[in-house]
Amino acid sequence: MKNRFRNLTRLALLLIVIGVIGNVVLYMLGKSPFNLGEISTEQNVRMDQTTNVLIHTETGTVDVVPIKGHEIKANLEGKTTKQSLKDYRLDITQDQGQTRIEVVQYSKFRIFDI
Repeated sequence: MKNRFRNLTRLALLLIVIGVIGNVVLYMLGKSPFNLGEISTEQNVRMDQTTNVLIHTETGTVDVVPIKGHEIKANLEGKTTKQSLKDYRLDITQDQGQTRIEVVQYSKFRIFDI
């Protein structure tokens, strides 16, 4: 019984070491979820005939900053993995006095995308 417990403990420690080594290698290659990058996108929008501004986002933070004239600046800022930095974009549409600012995420679910 003692040998069985000792062998099981050794196997568990070996698997933990393998997992740590795998995470270190992925981090060094830049593919780890621990490698974070900054998202920073901004777009200026003419607001001549806009009466409503709608902001829709499921992730990230959108700041709308008034600037001189008839424009606003929409900023998308946040952190995500370096691997999915290009998956987020700021989509602005104008229709009948309404401006819609939306954060679009291309790929919401990934499994082992290395």
